[in-house]
Amino acid sequence: MSEYPNPQHRLMAAALFVLLVQNVSAAAEYLDMSFHVTLEAKVDRQWIPYVGTIRAYMSWRGPSGRADRYVLYADGTQVATATHDYSGAQPIVAKQEFWRISEYDAWVEDYMNREHEYKVEFYPWAGQGPVLYDTFVYVPPNVLQIEDYVASLPAMGIHRFELRTSEFSSEGIDAADVLYSGNPSVVESKIVSVILDPASRSERELEVDTRPKNNAMELQLELSLVCPEGSIHFPAATTNELRFRLPGRGWGNDFALLPITIQRYDPAAPSVQYPIYDVRRLIAKNEGALRLPDLQGTYISGEPYAYLRLSFTQQCSIDLNLDGRVDLLDFATFANGWRDNGAASADIAGPKGLGIPDGLVNCRDLLVFCSEWCGYAEHFESGTFLELLWAQSGLAPWKITGSRSHSGQYCAQAGRIGDKGTTKLVINMDCALGRIRFWRKVSSEDYADYLQFRIDSTVQGRWSGEADWEEVSFPVPAGRHTFTWEYVKNGSVESGADTAWIDDILFPHR
Repeated sequence: MSEYPNPQHRLMAAALFVLLVQNVSAAAEYLDMSFHVTLEAKVDRQWIPYVGTIRAYMSWRGPSGRADRYVLYADGTQVATATHDYSGAQPIVAKQEFWRISEYDAWVEDYMNREHEYKVEFYPWAGQGPVLYDTFVYVPPNVLQIEDYVASLPAMGIHRFELRTSEFSSEGIDAADVLYSGNPSVVESKIVSVILDPASRSERELEVDTRPKNNAMELQLELSLVCPEGSIHFPAATTNELRFRLPGRGWGNDFALLPITIQRYDPAAPSVQYPIYDVRRLIAKNEGALRLPDLQGTYISGEPYAYLRLSFTQQCSIDLNLDGRVDLLDFATFANGWRDNGAASADIAGPKGLGIPDGLVNCRDLLVFCSEWCGYAEHFESGTFLELLWAQSGLAPWKITGSRSHSGQYCAQAGRIGDKGTTKLVINMDCALGRIRFWRKVSSEDYADYLQFRIDSTVQGRWSGEADWEEVSFPVPAGRHTFTWEYVKNGSVESGADTAWIDDILFPHR
């Protein structure tokens, strides 16, 4: 059974996965039985109080020949047993229901966002042959939640859209997608993705849009209000904003560090430019909130009042004329936007950072433009990992420390991991041709526990033993790259402080 930090969670897990561990015998043989598991978490919003349900769907294709029984395990704990010749063509379902939404949310965070190993065992009839088994590793889907918040509506009238990418999803509408179905008895905000149904060739509205993991297609989102009376009137300006959340980001399953941007558009006036917002920065620096124009006046039920594009390919950058580079032409575009008293193309920043416009074009935008043009540096002096879009993986994350910095007050230190463990600090950057430079310090078992640095998937350098602060640099080709600092341990002894530090990173940012 996986480790659960909360005893209540352990009890919930025991209610779903109930029997003790049984090991495969030494004579067991591996057989591919097309075994797989999918987990589903869903809230029924028609119920008051909410009912949250988590289901595990397990299916497989058994071998020919009569079976005495099949045994299913989750993380080494028995889940269920199927008897006789049950082939697994129809899935076995393990289900847990929650009547309190707080308990449901905690269970989803604690269980569904981790990797889990499942196993099915085939016991032949009357012991005629060895026990056969197949395994499957469940990898959590990427999940992005967007809530359309309207200040005057009660909680039950606030609608949330969810985007998922899963290894078992297909292009177009399938069983993993959920069509929008509003509550006809209340006034409800509505945010949906609009997708063309390949079967009917008609547009469908989804409140859960599940796509393949390698899908990077742009999403078309629509905002509207659903009103029992056919329309709703706001006599005064009413706050309207989108609220973004990456519920699985603590475990690294947040769209593999792809850029996530959102931009409003007007289908009736395609030449009108709107600011591009960086969703990760909105989450990190603005509590996920993107303020939209206030609602005021009369709105027809179901008729969109706003259209947005959600993209995993578009960069939130200062390439204002979109020619693939940053140069004086972009500065001219910026200057013209400032002169024209607030053109959207020049409103690139606000108090919360790049990609979070504030409706003003001022010295804050100029400072961000110049900083972006000159290049990025990371000294960790903010005391957090929020200045740049850092991501982490591993159960012992990196931390900001003030004890052994190279310069200034702070540096980054690898998390405390166990034998054979790994902890990674990762960032994606659009780079000019040049070099990346940083200072590193290591205190570890010599030739055993290492600080490694990668550009994309290639190890550029690795250090172990007692190595004091030293600057290192590596060539970087032009383009978008993933930079990874990872501390890796072997399976034996510890030495020194058993950690590593980095500081004063200079990126060849374009």
